[in-house]
Amino acid sequence: MAQNLPTSIFGTWHHIPKFASASRTAFNKFSKLLPSSSGVNAVETPPLERNRQRIKSDYGLPLELQKELQTLTLKSMFSENMVGADSEALQCLRKGPAGLWGDCEDYTLFVRKLAELERSRRADEGGSNKEKLRISIYFAESDIMIGKRGQSYMEDCWKGSGGDEFQDVLEFTTATTSKTDHDSIVQSVEVLKQIFPSVSGATPASLRMELSRTET
Repeated sequence: MAQNLPTSIFGTWHHIPKFASASRTAFNKFSKLLPSSSGVNAVETPPLERNRQRIKSDYGLPLELQKELQTLTLKSMFSENMVGADSEALQCLRKGPAGLWGDCEDYTLFVRKLAELERSRRADEGGSNKEKLRISIYFAESDIMIGKRGQSYMEDCWKGSGGDEFQDVLEFTTATTSKTDHDSIVQSVEVLKQIFPSVSGATPASLRMELSRTET
């Protein structure tokens, strides 16, 4: 539906937060329009509350402090220039010139091109580097934005033909995190505990044990 709105409307989007934040009532109403993944949504959802309880249990951060940090994040964000939100909205809706998304206009072709680039890189290096490019995708158990069809589409794109077209150069993994939705998945403790060690190149022994128990 948003894709049918005229482009000119998005030129004023960045003014709305400052207007809404001028009054607490308007501020609360506006913040409900924001995804909880931003960390600033005023709506208390079960997944968000469960995640807070997990943070309190595992890391000792009190619930009230978590909520206060959320409020301060929102106020700090709105105090800055948000003109970039206009362009971001247009980019996400593909409301712009042809080719706005570049190679990602067709995601299936994008993944295939990425795999070919990795194969070319290996050939240029003489085949000495056999390390694969790692791609991990974490899906919510319930996602109103993409649904199960969207998840299947993304997984099929990265697996390629026959499910193993790119396994020579791409190490693709996918996981669905229980009790999460479209908004809460990005700040899920369960997900972040897997992402951070992966980025640093090492998985803590405690996490390896936890994952092992989960798999068995």
